[in-house]
Amino acid sequence: AIGDSATAHFHLPPQWLSPNGWNLKALLPNAMDELDFPQCSWSTGHLNTTSQCPYAPRPKALSKGLLSLAARLRARNLCNHRDFQNLGVNGMRSGPAVELVKTVKRDQALDHPALVMFSLIGNDVCNGHPGTTHMTPPSSFRASVEEALSELDAILPNGSFVVMQGLVDGRVLFDTMHDQTHPLGPKY
Repeated sequence: AIGDSATAHFHLPPQWLSPNGWNLKALLPNAMDELDFPQCSWSTGHLNTTSQCPYAPRPKALSKGLLSLAARLRARNLCNHRDFQNLGVNGMRSGPAVELVKTVKRDQALDHPALVMFSLIGNDVCNGHPGTTHMTPPSSFRASVEEALSELDAILPNGSFVVMQGLVDGRVLFDTMHDQTHPLGPKY
């Protein structure tokens, strides 16, 4: 999986949003992991209990041990065991994603075909600046995505698939969130 914070399973534990919920013992390891929990993500999650992944909103899937796409692929074929990479980076945008794609590790000659989830969900259109001046222009987004796909074509074995997940509609996010207060204080 290649993507942004949604791929990395970024989250703030809800208890941190109250003065009594802070815990310095838990803060340091979580901060060192940039508040990412890929072991609980939709793509590569492998922990499968609600106590291990309390913020994964899929109780029926969790009860079957099928938290993620990787877990479901492993359930179908045990050869998929530990054959996954989570390259989710908080704040990832289409331009830097080209360099991120180059870190995918596959051997075209020796590895079996791969299934790659390319998931840049919103950082190209969501930012803390008013207006659209800090959004990625559509032509730049397209050029970067096409370059990333070309890089993947050079890395992945024949027969591999890349699933492109759609960019969110920034208008919907803005209309919903523009006047809301972020849990840490500032307006979105």
